[in-house]
Amino acid sequence: MPEPVLVLSADLHILMANHAFYQAFEVKPEATLNQFVYSLGDGQWNKPDLRTLLEEVLPHDRNFLNHEVIYDFPGIGWKSFMLSGRYMVQEPETAPLILLSLTDMTKPKKIEAALIQAEKLAIASRLAASIAHEINNPLEAITNLLYQLQNHMRPRRSKR
Repeated sequence: MPEPVLVLSADLHILMANHAFYQAFEVKPEATLNQFVYSLGDGQWNKPDLRTLLEEVLPHDRNFLNHEVIYDFPGIGWKSFMLSGRYMVQEPETAPLILLSLTDMTKPKKIEAALIQAEKLAIASRLAASIAHEINNPLEAITNLLYQLQNHMRPRRSKR
């Protein structure tokens, strides 16, 4: 699968992760497998919104789709994901598994932020040009008035 995927036990320990997960978060299997999901990395997965999804929403509703999570990962920077989860019950007497899929939205979010910043700069530029125009008009009138006064105040030489 191209998206990062985790398979968790019912007690939220990581049983499996795919290659895309290891690449996206720059982690190794030995630092990931059998870890409590909230202790991954430096605890950056220990977030209230993720806890709510895994501990309250998932057991009750059995799934959730496209919940946006934005985390700042040391050494990687911030990443934005659409997180989806599903309770999977294989057989009645076995413990359920939890499947988490993360769709990386970082690039689109960064592009969106850059476009918003560019639009803000364009608006500021148009505003500055408008202000400059509004200031320039009276200044030109004053310059013309001063020129007229200067020419009017000069003594005229008579022609002989």
